[in-house]
Amino acid sequence: MNIEIKSIVVDTLNTIQDNQYTEDAKSVIQQSTWKDYGIELNGFINFLVKSGFELVFIIGEPGTGKSFGIKTLKPKEFIWFNTDHKNSSWQITKEFYEAYGTRTDPKDFMRLPTTYKEITSTITALAKGVDTKEGKIKLSNSPVAFLLGHPEEYRVNEQVKRRLRTLGKLSSKLGLEGKSLYTFYTQVVTNFKGVSEFLLTTQNSGFDTARTPEGLFPPSIKNDFQFILNSIQTRNQNPFS
Repeated sequence: MNIEIKSIVVDTLNTIQDNQYTEDAKSVIQQSTWKDYGIELNGFINFLVKSGFELVFIIGEPGTGKSFGIKTLKPKEFIWFNTDHKNSSWQITKEFYEAYGTRTDPKDFMRLPTTYKEITSTITALAKGVDTKEGKIKLSNSPVAFLLGHPEEYRVNEQVKRRLRTLGKLSSKLGLEGKSLYTFYTQVVTNFKGVSEFLLTTQNSGFDTARTPEGLFPPSIKNDFQFILNSIQTRNQNPFS
């Protein structure tokens, strides 16, 4: 049986950079001023673009529901690159467990990478097809990459703005979100009963890097990765509708 992988989730981009920095801090590399951690991250993003991925950035502070959107994706239709090496924070189904497992017992559809190279190697293999006990899993011809990350604040003419937090001069100068049509920021809204709902803002506030194509989404949507995936696929198939 052939299984088509329609998307991947990198959860989160920051963890790999943070781990690299921590490891280097233990060695003499920390004393070198030439190392730019943004070079490898920028190379990873360029690899995804060249591999045909539509990039979707999901940016938010810890605990604001970035990973929650994974819950909405159809099991076995996405690969979860769990760089945080954490278990899901949402209630999972038996189908999800059988496909993804846990951080101590990962299944075929979850990877626990520590470097960007591990992710790119897996993607290269998926493009050709990987045999598993579930069947042959292969990357779609038009895949989507959900890239989760944390924000940072920076100043422009005394104004405080937000963007994807990265280590390294190159990634900050280039503005990685500019490589994508889709950048969402998490938003948590609590109702009068004290129940919180995880939302995503879709439009630029003038103080962040949020952006989506005109008319595709309302200003705020539920944190639903499957809805975003379906919307992107429909738009790409019918660009004039």
